[in-house]
This record gives sequence, structure tokens and C-alpha cells, in this order.
Amino acid sequence: MRIPDWLKPGGGLPGAMRTTLLTILAVVAVGIALQYTGLYQTGETVTASLTVGARQGDVVPLTVTARYTNPDDEGLLLTAEGPCDVFRWMLLTSGGDFVQGEYRGEESCPQVHVEQWVQPEHYLEQSYELAIEADRLKRGEPYVLHMRYWGTDLRKDVPALIE
Repeated sequence: MRIPDWLKPGGGLPGAMRTTLLTILAVVAVGIALQYTGLYQTGETVTASLTVGARQGDVVPLTVTARYTNPDDEGLLLTAEGPCDVFRWMLLTSGGDFVQGEYRGEESCPQVHVEQWVQPEHYLEQSYELAIEADRLKRGEPYVLHMRYWGTDLRKDVPALIE
């Protein structure tokens, strides 16, 4: 491929303009490549925050506020096979040992297709109250909460639930 005369040194455009033009073209090309290959991320679409409540008898309440953000210019339809598939959780020790989780069988969770529409550049936020059994916890030990919210897996560190 032949280089046009106006791009060659001393051939029409001053050196600074030629360098600026090539730099701008390179930045645009990289930006387009990142956007269309899916490597460019606008931030996390699913986040969660935790609030530990005061112990109530044999239960330590742990409130999880999960947020699904739609950063796009188009609306987004979230789907799940049933209401129990929207949010699931499991509490593990920092070493990975199982402490407590949520299992709902077919008898307590109907198989009804669930859909939720999220407007462009808006978010869906829901709170869940987890009843952690105090006799399963160790004093002063941190935990890890694994969650799935609308099909996206999350992991949050949980401070010691019993001091």
C-alpha cells in the first residue's frame, strides 16, 4: 500500500498536525475496538451492601440491599425461572466452610417465570433480611456471603457477626 504524499514528511501537512491527526485516529480506533469487543466496562452492574443487626434471641439479622444498575441507553428485561431464582445466598467462613444457606424446594417456590423491566440509566434495588442462626457462628470470626442476584454472582466480606 502506497503512503499518500500529504502524509509523507514535508508533503503538505506540517509535522505537528500530522502527528496530532494520527494520534486522534489511533485513540478513536482503540475506543471503538474496546466498545465493540466488550472489553470496555462502565462499572459494576450488580452491587450489594450489608447491614448487621443486633442479635435477637438465636438469630442475627443480616440485611442485604442488592442493586442491579442498567447503565445503557436502552431498557433491560431481567428474567428468572422463579421467584427463588431472583436472589440466592450462602454464608461461608473465611476458609470456605459452609455456615448457612438458603434452599427452597419446589413445594415452597413455585415455578413461575419472573420478569422485571429496568429503565435506561436507572436501577432496581431490593432488600432481603437474612436470619443467620447464632449457634452456627463463632465469636469474632469474619465470614463471606456468596449471593446470586438476577443471575449475577456476588461475593461480600462480612465482619464478625458475634463479638
